[in-house]
Amino acid sequence: FSKNNYTCGYYQEENVNKLSQKHLPDCLKIFHLNIVSFSKNGSKLSSYLKCLKFKFDIICLTEIRKTNIGLIDKEFNDFHIYIDIPHLNNGGVAILLRKNKFDQITELDSNPNFNLKNNCTCINCQVENKWLSFKINNQEIILGGIYRHPKGNIEHFNNALNSTLNHINENSIAIILGDTNINLMLENKENIDTYLNNFYIKNYIPCITLPSRITNHSATIIDHIFIKNPTKFIQNKCSSGNLITDLSDHLPNFTFLDLKTPTTNNRPC
Repeated sequence: FSKNNYTCGYYQEENVNKLSQKHLPDCLKIFHLNIVSFSKNGSKLSSYLKCLKFKFDIICLTEIRKTNIGLIDKEFNDFHIYIDIPHLNNGGVAILLRKNKFDQITELDSNPNFNLKNNCTCINCQVENKWLSFKINNQEIILGGIYRHPKGNIEHFNNALNSTLNHINENSIAIILGDTNINLMLENKENIDTYLNNFYIKNYIPCITLPSRITNHSATIIDHIFIKNPTKFIQNKCSSGNLITDLSDHLPNFTFLDLKTPTTNNRPC
């Protein structure tokens, strides 16, 4: 792959609309936001997305807190909705898949290899996660949405995540996204290096490489989208970034991923 195929930037509405037009019409459009309570910010998110000139196919929301599918469905009734509700007041994950876009959608809850909670009984290792398998144009996609609570043991989390990554077929497109509360801007931290290496050795690309949570005193990359493409898709265009909006105290993250390689006409002799 090249730097021209994999990019990351900051975008306002007008610019992200233009960026979407540089991709194939049926490209996969992926969105993540730490929403800091769906009941508080869900309608605001819905209104914001309706202002865009394109529609996201996959929406992952973290820190949805105490909510339910019915409440989410009122704002996003054109999506299939899958959630992992937190035991505590904070946390939680929701994955929304656009209806009539994907085939053979399967929740992977029954597979113990696709639940990060199964790998640690530590009372401090709070994590919510949701894993799905589905197809588009007969291509399998594995999708994982994750929220890791900030006080958890990162080493335990890395072990659990690596175990799950080992069970993803190399011929599948894999998309893993969410808020892991692991700041990729910190250098020389063994647990962060391990976290990244777990992805790198399996050919995942970190799509979000700019700070997604910015305050008066800090800037952190704790919201992540990692994508693994099979070899046949490795040269396909992948554009990512953070959207400039005040929906919550995190910036939304997005990725546009072409699933087909554009054909070029041969030049005449």
